[in-house]
Amino acid sequence: MRQKIIVIGYPILHRLALGISKKLDLLHNIDIVTELYDPFLNNINDPEFISKELPGLTSDSVLVAADRCAVFLQENYNIPVIPVKFSGYALMEALKKARKYLDNDNDEVILVNFYKEMEEVEKYKNLLNVKIRQVVFKNHEEADVIFSGLKRAGKKVVIGGSNAVDTAKKYGMKGILMYSGSAVENALVHAAEILQAIRRETEKTERFKTIIELVHSGIICTDDNWQITTFNHAAEKILGIRAPKAINNSIKDILPSINLPQRPNQLTARINKLVSTGRINIFLDIMPIVVNDNCTGVVFVIQDAGTIQKHEQEIRQQLHQRRLVATYTLTNIVGESAAVRKAVSEAKSFGQTNSTILITGETGTGKELFAQSIHNISSRHKKPFVAINCAALPETLLDSELFGYEQGAFTGAQKEGKPGLFELAHTGTIFLDEVGELTPPLQARLLRVLQEKEVMRVGGRKIIPVDVRIIAATNRNLWNEIKAGNFRQDLYYRLSVLELHIPPLRERKEDIPNLAKSILRKSMSIIDGFLIEKLQLLAMNYHWPGNVRELENLLERFAVLSKDRPNREEILCAVFRDSIKGKKTDIPEDNSLCEIPVIELNSKIKRMESNEIKRLLEEVNGNKSAAARLLGISRSTLWRKLK
Repeated sequence: MRQKIIVIGYPILHRLALGISKKLDLLHNIDIVTELYDPFLNNINDPEFISKELPGLTSDSVLVAADRCAVFLQENYNIPVIPVKFSGYALMEALKKARKYLDNDNDEVILVNFYKEMEEVEKYKNLLNVKIRQVVFKNHEEADVIFSGLKRAGKKVVIGGSNAVDTAKKYGMKGILMYSGSAVENALVHAAEILQAIRRETEKTERFKTIIELVHSGIICTDDNWQITTFNHAAEKILGIRAPKAINNSIKDILPSINLPQRPNQLTARINKLVSTGRINIFLDIMPIVVNDNCTGVVFVIQDAGTIQKHEQEIRQQLHQRRLVATYTLTNIVGESAAVRKAVSEAKSFGQTNSTILITGETGTGKELFAQSIHNISSRHKKPFVAINCAALPETLLDSELFGYEQGAFTGAQKEGKPGLFELAHTGTIFLDEVGELTPPLQARLLRVLQEKEVMRVGGRKIIPVDVRIIAATNRNLWNEIKAGNFRQDLYYRLSVLELHIPPLRERKEDIPNLAKSILRKSMSIIDGFLIEKLQLLAMNYHWPGNVRELENLLERFAVLSKDRPNREEILCAVFRDSIKGKKTDIPEDNSLCEIPVIELNSKIKRMESNEIKRLLEEVNGNKSAAARLLGISRSTLWRKLK
């Protein structure tokens, strides 16, 4: 809707306004309306008429009227009215013209006003040394009576507004307009500026309303008396209250469980405050609106706690289902051996780059743990981490999983197609586990992705650019695979820009106690330190072909079998014996693990126990209760061992 300036007056004022509007660029997008509101002149004494709304007025319109008419409108209607201002200079110009029609200097000049006299004229009387008499009319009948009397009195000239000038002409008198063209122009410019301000405020208000209604959080605003001024749709849904019932009511009535001060200026901001409404629990943010150090209102942001929990659970479930998150960090890597410290140090350095990494190591050494940790310390840590086991899928499926497929690419394909893992990993990291299992055709496609940073879906014709960091892992010796013709040499060099080797468990047996504690802590509330030492002694002559994963399996079986049973040492020995059957070990096959070796182990363990107990008792100054706590055993067990 176009904005309007409605000019109220008679033809002379209309012609001036229209002529000026054509010259002002400011008014090109504004309609100048010059309809005459005759009822103003004939009904200003009628209270019933004045109480009615003026026709044709909208929020996008401003009135412009001559000085006295503007006064009438401002006093009787709550609407914006810009007066065409009377000025001393315009009066002097009008008097100068009027003198030409006076018989002598003692004749008085008649100033005809609508509605009220002009107080300002009295200021100029003495300065101008001219006799000025003001007369006032309030409707057409009064105007006719006044001008008829002036004619009979022999008056030849009057000064006034556009109505007075037109009426003077009707009675054969000279009418001189008391408003200059510049006064009309100033009024129009002022009106246009007001309309611009109204438009800006309207746009700002509508923008604010749109934002308020679009957000999923409930937004409630109050004034400085706690009266609600804004109550969005989300607040209606969360609280089960319609906005019309909330607006203009106190927030204390809507949310009585909130502990609010007497006045908003006593309020301090609160974030994530959990509040019960009686029906639901909500998270609440409260923020005062401060203008010039004064609190003019308060904003309340509410969220349904149940909905937040539900959404968070759904998001986490979706991310984990799609394997788009990395959960491990370098703090999850257990071990203090030189081999592990070297691997961790290299991983930290590699994490600061975007280069491709090849992680090598035997099965069960924790290659994915290192891959996730590197991603989580990299600049891509907030982006997706996508992992795929290249050995777990057949070639046809692996191709479509890695690169995606278009609609109808093959029988059984989803109707809308599917993005590949490289697309899902865009801006993040893709982890290709067991990369040595890729077939030659897939190796060629992977090489192209590394070279060109782009993929093409199966059955597609469109090139899709991708920005991913590739971390590959293998338990094979890829150089031997290259010699055997099973792996591309050019792909190997692309993948092994940075190479990280994860040591097998047999090369870091000193880490077994800490690994065991970390593993058992997940399933056992109390971990017997002596069991850990026995496990270390048992494990020294075993090669651990399954590495840390094998240790995890062994300890999980032990935790299940030893639950609530006192003979944990025997159970650990039996589980270990069953675990190493048929595997490479330096333990003599003709000796029972639970006989001679265990006797020797028990002797070593008893000596360790004795030394450890003595050392701890010295540290705690003989306090047996403190020593028992440090050893992870009961006070009675400590007494028995001391005996």
